[in-house]
Amino acid sequence: MRTQFIFKFAVFLTLVAASGCSWIFVKPPPPQDVWPRVGWAECSDSKVAPVLDTIFAASGVIGAVQTSDSTARLSSLLGAGLWGLSAWYGYSNTAKCAEFQELKHHSDWVPAVPGQGAVRVERLGRLSESDRAAPAAASSR
Repeated sequence: MRTQFIFKFAVFLTLVAASGCSWIFVKPPPPQDVWPRVGWAECSDSKVAPVLDTIFAASGVIGAVQTSDSTARLSSLLGAGLWGLSAWYGYSNTAKCAEFQELKHHSDWVPAVPGQGAVRVERLGRLSESDRAAPAAASSR
């Protein structure tokens, strides 16, 4: 009885420690509300970690379907769930990072002017006509 508990606990710890490539390797961008004020920040746009998490999650589901042992099935599904959550984290943060980097590389991007607040930036860094005129009007005063 005690040996079975130790085995189950060891499987659980292995699953928790082995899951989460994205949690470990994906660096998220800064929060979107500060993007116009941030000159540059490093983040991860590579999808390697979330793809690996997706593969591990799928293998956990396949393993759960193929086994007849209820303990192994539960462990496989638990691992698949953790890898699935990690994959979701990775895909969402790498997409935000790509959008952040596109904003910073876009030729129309204007950083916030000190003392005037942040310039409103539309998705992917395209400024509205009124926002393009605001810094020029403020500097002519």
